[in-house]
Amino acid sequence: MSTAKLIGARLGGYEVKDLLGSGGMASVFRGFDPNLQRLVAIKVLSLTAAAMPGFTDRFRQEARLIANLRHPNIVHIYDFGEERGLIYMVQELLPGPTLEQRMADVSRRRARLASDEIITIITQLAGALDAAHAAGVIHRDVKPANALWNAIGALVLTDFGIAKNTVAPVNQTQAGMVMGTPTYMSPEQSQGTALTSATDIYSLGVVLYELIAGQAPFESPTPVGVLIHHIQTPPPSLHSLQPDLPVAVDAVVQRALAKDPAARFSSAGELAQALQRAWTFESDPVSVEQPQALHQQATQAWASRQSPPSPPPAPLVAPRTAPPPAPMMQHSSPRISQRTSLLLPILGALLFLFFACGAFLALRDGSTVAPATIGQGTTSPSMTTGPAVSAEIHQPSVITDPPPAGPVAELQTLFSNGIADGSIGSGGEALLTALNETQQALEQGDTATATTHLTELQQNLLRAVNDGNIPHELMRQAMMGINTIASDHGLTLPLSVESR
Repeated sequence: MSTAKLIGARLGGYEVKDLLGSGGMASVFRGFDPNLQRLVAIKVLSLTAAAMPGFTDRFRQEARLIANLRHPNIVHIYDFGEERGLIYMVQELLPGPTLEQRMADVSRRRARLASDEIITIITQLAGALDAAHAAGVIHRDVKPANALWNAIGALVLTDFGIAKNTVAPVNQTQAGMVMGTPTYMSPEQSQGTALTSATDIYSLGVVLYELIAGQAPFESPTPVGVLIHHIQTPPPSLHSLQPDLPVAVDAVVQRALAKDPAARFSSAGELAQALQRAWTFESDPVSVEQPQALHQQATQAWASRQSPPSPPPAPLVAPRTAPPPAPMMQHSSPRISQRTSLLLPILGALLFLFFACGAFLALRDGSTVAPATIGQGTTSPSMTTGPAVSAEIHQPSVITDPPPAGPVAELQTLFSNGIADGSIGSGGEALLTALNETQQALEQGDTATATTHLTELQQNLLRAVNDGNIPHELMRQAMMGINTIASDHGLTLPLSVESR
């Protein structure tokens, strides 16, 4: 019986209702289980695929793999059988939509997924992958089309058709064979080399990139072109597409998409946790700045703006508003007044004689006084026989700020202070060592070595922030400093953090 004639018929005791979807290898129908009175999904292997060597065994292996993976975010398998030349698998019915359909709907509306929804999606898929990896299963085809929502709103990972069982004695995949979807394939998967669970983490990183950016990191007119990008091209920074994205979130995605499997997260769950921390503690480090406590703010010179001129100082003795009291002598006799008027001319003549005598004596000695000049020594002509006397008027010293430190020195201070106050945990000395080696290489003009040490410094920072040994804000400042060093010296680094 052909799969086209199944609708309305029975297959292994299940009623086939309608077609849900079909591909080159299998078709999926909506079915009904009369015994348990529930709707199910029936996946039927196509006759063409069944005739190909190894595909029947692979289909049976898929059923067995999923049946042994009991996790709320992995599709449940109910039955497996063969009837009238048709091989089928019965599993839970997932009403959907698929994650691919959800993303397409958001794209059509030119909207963006909220950070909470992205975190939930990645967390649920990560839980499914960790359960599979714990059982020795590598999915090898993690993509939005293979994730559907169930009836209670949980995202479920499906289609283990090309999954690899690392503990099974038989391997269905030949050495060097490339299997998967090019857009989401890891570099090692693209090259057909040995795979580990890290390949699924890379694919999950591609899904995360697409959830944030609305597009995959690599595109090409041909599938081979996409594979080459996965192998050779560093993933573009998400900040070019989402300028308001927290720097720490971009760093999480970059680590998930590392070319070296050992540089990625050790598990899918670790990726999900790092993403949640990055988005929780750094909601928007560029546009939202947290106010500092007063005692943590840098000291700055204060200058008033458009300050009015200072009023003159108040007099020590308030001016009298009352008229002066009458003179005490207003009732003196006419004789006393006459005596006073006679004494005044005499006193004036004596004062004149006093000043005249002083001037005459000064001229006779021949001494002169030269005016003092600010900033220069003054010498009296009457003291030519002795040493010159320098009378300097010193102006107060002008206090100026020291010249600004370079980005290397600023990073050294940042790391040293972090180690001293305990905000940088283990690994702080390694950060300083890599920075000092960078400085030495730059002083020697060795840009290649400087690039290597800066790259090592970026990797150490990413490990430290995800291990909880360095705060996200301090990591952001350090990444900006590294970016400045690279920019100042014309260096190209694998991770570029933009300041906006």
